Amino acid sequence: MDNNMLTGPNLKHWLRNLRIVLDFERIAYVLEAPLPLDIESDAPQAELDAFEKWREDSRRARSYMLASMNKELQAKHEKVSNAYDILTALQELYSENPKVVEYELCASVFSMKLREGVPPDDHTLKMITGLGRLDGYGGKDKRMSLPPPPAGLLKGPKKQPKKGPKVGPKNKSFKKPVAKARKANVKGKCFHHREDGH
Repeated sequence: MDNNMLTGPNLKHWLRNLRIVLDFERIAYVLEAPLPLDIESDAPQAELDAFEKWREDSRRARSYMLASMNKELQAKHEKVSNAYDILTALQELYSENPKVVEYELCASVFSMKLREGVPPDDHTLKMITGLGRLDGYGGKDKRMSLPPPPAGLLKGPKKQPKKGPKVGPKNKSFKKPVAKARKANVKGKCFHHREDGH
């Protein structure tokens, strides 16, 4: 841990190494949830023992954390009583908010437009890069759910209504020409040539 001293910007790498050490000590669980508040004295002995073990493990993890920080960070966090609260404070100070990162990645992908004068190949590469960053953000185990695009972004231009009579099966007055031809043959005239008996 001495070679991986926490200076602030290296939080991600420091935390990975810290988790390795705490996992070896079998106390990494104290970083996953806050220390339970006080437990009642009349609780079952098993609960009292579990609470005391959690407090002891959190104290050990806190010691590892403080020992692997630079002096400024040690002074800032030495009064924090447990490992989970130290980690939360460090993440607020030095890491990016995942929701903000996700939103910014989505916004950049959804706002990309093919601009006049820009070759389509360049635009396609920008889109592929943006989607790759978005896909890689969630990691292999976690697939990020994308928020819906802003309203109207994916809609095309409004179609102008066609002028003229409606032709087709939806028009109730439409009749197939074949039907008219049969009626014409009944009267004795050819539909095409308008001649009798043809």
